[in-house]
Amino acid sequence: MLTEPLIQQLQELRLRGMAAALEQQLSMPNPASRSFEERLGSMIQHERADRSSLRLAQRLRWARLPQPACLEDLDTRTPRGVDAGQLGTLTDLGWIREHLNLLVTGPCGVGKSYIASALAHAACRADFSVRCFRLPRLVEELARRMVKKTAALAGVDAARAGARLTIDRGWLGRGYGYSTREGDRAMAEASRLGLALDGTYTAKAFAAAVSLAQARTGEVVLYWHTLSSAPLPDAPPLSDELERLFR
Repeated sequence: MLTEPLIQQLQELRLRGMAAALEQQLSMPNPASRSFEERLGSMIQHERADRSSLRLAQRLRWARLPQPACLEDLDTRTPRGVDAGQLGTLTDLGWIREHLNLLVTGPCGVGKSYIASALAHAACRADFSVRCFRLPRLVEELARRMVKKTAALAGVDAARAGARLTIDRGWLGRGYGYSTREGDRAMAEASRLGLALDGTYTAKAFAAAVSLAQARTGEVVLYWHTLSSAPLPDAPPLSDELERLFR
């Protein structure tokens, strides 16, 4: 049988590793000295290695690591405040399988970014999906996912809601731990209507939601009351007057 059409057919079937292994076998002197099972096994191993390499390259492209790093190149002699036992636990990646979080802290210049990139690279090699975000971009991505879930609850098309995502920081005031006049007014009004809020977080969000609902009459506005210091489980049901704010 002609080998060129066979190699071409393997490539058309996207069995490029097997095609390359077959070409390598045919270039060897006396390829028939090996049994059929040995040659087939070698071709399968090449195909598996080729697919694994392509999968790793794809995961690394998607991860967008800030710097090339791997655990094998990590200089353990440099004092970073991480003992060998703890580092071994991290490199085992069992914390990912257990859905645990990892926070790397320390002064500037000790290699926090390198350790994080090396662990991310190891996770890619272990067939985990990895994506690197800077904090502002991460906040926007989490907010976008929250919008899609909120849109689904409100019966709004998720694609349209995601495309119209706007992050308004104008209601934040001086920061998370500081109240605002709008939030204080919203908290007093919500308390009168039967909804408990806290001044540093939910009151500011509620004030923004009420303002948006009043400015866009006829549109669906969903206020998502998240867990806060307010005793939400013991709060009475929302009054009709409060519900009318969002109609």
